[in-house]
Amino acid sequence: MKLHRISIRHSNDSQHLISYIDKLYSSQQHGALLGSIPKAQVMRLIYILRDLENGVPLDQSLRRNEVERVSPTEDLNKETDEVVERKKTVMNEQYENNLVRPGDSNFEYDLPVDFPEQRETSGWDSDISDF
Repeated sequence: MKLHRISIRHSNDSQHLISYIDKLYSSQQHGALLGSIPKAQVMRLIYILRDLENGVPLDQSLRRNEVERVSPTEDLNKETDEVVERKKTVMNEQYENNLVRPGDSNFEYDLPVDFPEQRETSGWDSDISDF
């Protein structure tokens, strides 16, 4: 059995890491192997390894990596670029997993949706006789 060792150039620049991960996924050599692993999981592993290399304890690194949890009430405008990029990756993977394309067995073209009957009134649409 042959083992290959891949060296990743050390960089604290998160954009460099993200572009490197994208390059790994798109390469013919590594793409087939990494295709079955979610990109967010690989990113998380690399960030944990980077933290460990910089002397950050594992439990602290794991807590810091909880950032991948996406909350609908969270304001991403207040986050750093690294955090936003990681959350975007997680959201894109969730979207791809939930996407139903034409040709899929559970695809339905005209999906009926029932909305609850709630009549909202406003001043601009009232009849003149109401005044």
